[in-house]
Amino acid sequence: MDELAESIYRETCVLQKFLDMVGASPPRGIVHVGAHHGQEIDEYQVYAPEVLVWIEANPPAYAALQGFLKTWHLPGTSQWCINALISDVDGEMHDFHIAVNTGQASSMFPSTDLQWQRYPKGRSTGEVIRLKTHTLKTVLSDLSLSPSQIDYLVLDTQGAEMKCFGGLGDYMDNLRYITSEVSTTELYAGGAQMHEIDAFLEPRGFVRVTSDPVQFQHGDMLYIRLDMDARQSTAPFSKADHARETAMRAAVNDLIEGINKNLNEHDWSDALVDPEFEDKVFAIQAEYADLLAMRRSRDVCLGLARFSFDQGYKRAFPAFFAALGWR
Repeated sequence: MDELAESIYRETCVLQKFLDMVGASPPRGIVHVGAHHGQEIDEYQVYAPEVLVWIEANPPAYAALQGFLKTWHLPGTSQWCINALISDVDGEMHDFHIAVNTGQASSMFPSTDLQWQRYPKGRSTGEVIRLKTHTLKTVLSDLSLSPSQIDYLVLDTQGAEMKCFGGLGDYMDNLRYITSEVSTTELYAGGAQMHEIDAFLEPRGFVRVTSDPVQFQHGDMLYIRLDMDARQSTAPFSKADHARETAMRAAVNDLIEGINKNLNEHDWSDALVDPEFEDKVFAIQAEYADLLAMRRSRDVCLGLARFSFDQGYKRAFPAFFAALGWR
């Protein structure tokens, strides 16, 4: 990969951005559900995984995926390409709605009017096919892959994310990283919403690293498993802690107001890289590190961690994330 391609790659791949910022190891076993034509191969080859499983439900897209992967050889990687509709049960016949963009936005769920308006290139063709469902647990077991071999799950399933999680079984246990497509509004009738995915993953030790998809209310979100034994402290707050927390929240509000003003007054790209705000974010972390490590301040800590991650603040983000329980 040349220098320009490497730069573009690291700006667009959220997991690689996270690995770079905290110095973590890449995934060893990747399962990608909703693989379409295998566009993520550039990202995955950088990780040099031992296991890579591509799963695509739409038969024509699967055929194209098979052909594409034949042109790639990843040394040291055992690679599979599976044609299966992933759900929370095995053996059901389910509608699958085909989209116009070579099937990339096809879904178990019908598109809403909002999806047609917002993403006209991904609108439904009106064609509906019937496919048999499979759980991830069954598919991976049939490949003789153990849960310990899979640590990264990618879901690009147009609203079927909760159904995929529902059929993981013990393959959830070893996951360290999850990239899931999410929506904050109903683009697919009956499809999963981001708040449902957050609520499902949080008690299983995962934190969403990326901020809410505000502009389009839809996007790929990165979730990271924290060390369950290093979760934030639940120690009681003293009166002094309460006073300092009030001051901390005021400092955060001032920071947000300053950022919003900067965005209004400058070109968007210039405003995002303003080092003044990274210094201010890091100063809040340094002054209130003990409070941010306490459960009571988790919403503030998580909000600042997400903001720092999105902006690429390499000093502030690791500190906020460590306070949340990352080791």
